[in-house]
Amino acid sequence: MTRPISILLIALAVPLVAGGLYVSVPMLTEASSVVQVEADEHVERARRLLHTYNENIERLASVLNTLEKQGVEVRRERLISENETVLKDALKAVGDALSVSHGDASAGQHAQAQQIKGTILVAQADLLRRKADIVRNQCEKPRAQLVTLAKRVRTLEQEANVVEQSGIHANIEVLNDQAAEVQATLTARKRAIAELESTVADLEAKLADATRRSESARAQLDQLEHDGADLLDPHGAEKFAEAYTLAANAYHSAISDAHRFEHGSLENARIDDSGDYIKGGFVPEDASGEIVGLRGLMDHRRDLEVARHDRDGLMQTLDEVEQSARSLSELAQYYAQKALDAKEHASEALGSATNIFAKYQAFELEAEDMLDQSLAKARSAVAAFRTASGSATTRTRDAGDALNVLSAPAQERSATKLQAEERWIVGQLSADGAHARMVLASILFDRFMAADSAADLIAAVKSPLVLAQANADEFKERRDEAKTEGADALREAVANYEKAYRDVNNNWTVPASVATAHDMLRVLENPVHVQTAIVNYENAIQGRESEAVTRVFMDRIEQLRSR
Repeated sequence: MTRPISILLIALAVPLVAGGLYVSVPMLTEASSVVQVEADEHVERARRLLHTYNENIERLASVLNTLEKQGVEVRRERLISENETVLKDALKAVGDALSVSHGDASAGQHAQAQQIKGTILVAQADLLRRKADIVRNQCEKPRAQLVTLAKRVRTLEQEANVVEQSGIHANIEVLNDQAAEVQATLTARKRAIAELESTVADLEAKLADATRRSESARAQLDQLEHDGADLLDPHGAEKFAEAYTLAANAYHSAISDAHRFEHGSLENARIDDSGDYIKGGFVPEDASGEIVGLRGLMDHRRDLEVARHDRDGLMQTLDEVEQSARSLSELAQYYAQKALDAKEHASEALGSATNIFAKYQAFELEAEDMLDQSLAKARSAVAAFRTASGSATTRTRDAGDALNVLSAPAQERSATKLQAEERWIVGQLSADGAHARMVLASILFDRFMAADSAADLIAAVKSPLVLAQANADEFKERRDEAKTEGADALREAVANYEKAYRDVNNNWTVPASVATAHDMLRVLENPVHVQTAIVNYENAIQGRESEAVTRVFMDRIEQLRSR
C-alpha cells in the first residue's frame, strides 16, 4: 500500500509563527511585565536555537549512505547528535520560559512559549518516528527469513509424511497378496502339469503297446494269409480258421485299444434305437446309468499344452508383480530415509526459527519503544498548542473587551486594538494544533500498519515454526487500539483545520492537510474517504499546478484515482 503523503511535507508549507505573536501591551501589571520580559528572553533563545535545527538530516540517510560507500567522510552521528541536542536545548529554554514567575504572575500560559514548545515536541516526535522506521526496517531481514523457513518447514513436513500419506505400504501389501495368489495358482498349475505329463506318458506307453500288439497281430494275419491252410492236414482248414480268428481278434482289440488310448472313448454308450450310426445319437447302454467320456492321449496333450502356456503366463505375471512390489519397497525405503532427513532438517529449522524470531521481536520492541516515546511527545505537543490557542483566544478577547470601553479616538491610539484584531494568530495556532494531531495520527498509523503486518506474519509462521512465544492477539490488540486512536486524531485534526481555514486566509496547505487526513482514514476506517481526499487535493493545487511543491499532490491524486 502506498503510504499517504507525509504530513511533514505539508507542514513545511505552513508558516510557523516563531516570533512577534503579540505586541506588548501597556496594560501589563508590574509583576506580569517582569514575567513577560524574562519569559520572552528564554523564548528568544529557544527561537534562535530552532533556527539551527535541520530536520532534513535524518531524511538524507540514503544520500549519506551513498557518500560513505564512495569513501566520503560523513559526520552522520555527530550531525544527528548535534541536531537532537538543538531540540533538547530549545525545549529546555522553553521550559525555563514557562517556569518564570514573579509574585502572583506566572508565564505558564505564555502563548508564544507554548507554541514553540509544541513545535519542538512535534519535531522530536517525528524524529523518533523516523528512528522507529529505521529500526523496524531491520525487521525485514528476519521477517523474510521466517517466511522462508515456514515454507521450508511445510515442505519438509510433507516430505516427512509422504510415506504415510501416499499409501505406499498398502499398495505393497496388495501386490504381495496378488503375488501370493498368483503363486498359489502357479503351484496348482504346475501340479496339474505334472499329473498331465504322467497321464500323457502312461497313455503314450499304452498306445505304443497297443500299436505293437496291432502290428504283431497284423503280421500274424499277413503270415496266415501268405501261408494259407495246410491242405495236407485233414484239420488244416479248421486250424487255419481258428488261428486267423485269434489273430484277427487280437488285431481288432489292439486297434480298438490304440484308438481308445489316442482319441478316447465313451463308456456305457450305444447308438439309439434308430440304429443309424450317421444320424443317430448315443444313449446310455444301461438305462439307469450315465454315459462316461474317457479322454484320450490327444485330449491330454492339448490340456498339457494349454497348462504349460498358462504356467508360463503365470510365471511372467508373478515376476512382474514381485518386481512391482520390490520397486515400491525400494521407493518406500528411499522416501523413509528422506523423511528422516526431512525431520532432522525441520528440527534444525525450528531451532534457528526461535533465534530469528527473537531478533525480529527485539527490533519490534525497540521500534515500539521509540513509537511510545514519539506518541508521548506528540500528545504533549497537542496539549501545548491547545494551551497556546486557549491563551491567545483569552488575550485576544480580553484585548477586545478592554478596547470596547475606550472612545473611538482612544481606540485608534491604543496598542490594544492591534492585538484585538489579530485573530489570524488564533487560526494559526489552531492549524498548528491540527498539524500536531496529524503527526500523532501518522505515528499511530505507522503502529497500525506495523502491528497488522506483524499479526499477519505470526499467523503465517507460528504454527509451522512452533513459535509458542509468538502472540498474534497482542499485535491485533495494538493494531485495533492504534486504528481507533489514529482515526480519532485524524478527525480532530480535520475539525481543527476547518476551524482555522478562514483565520489563516484560506491557506492552500489546509485542504492539502485535510486531504492527507482522509487519505489515511480510507485505510483506518473506510475506502469512501478516498473521494474526499481527491477533492481536497484538487482544491489545494488549484491554480498551482505548475509549482514544484504541488507535484507530489498531483501524483497522489493519480494514485488514488487508479485504485
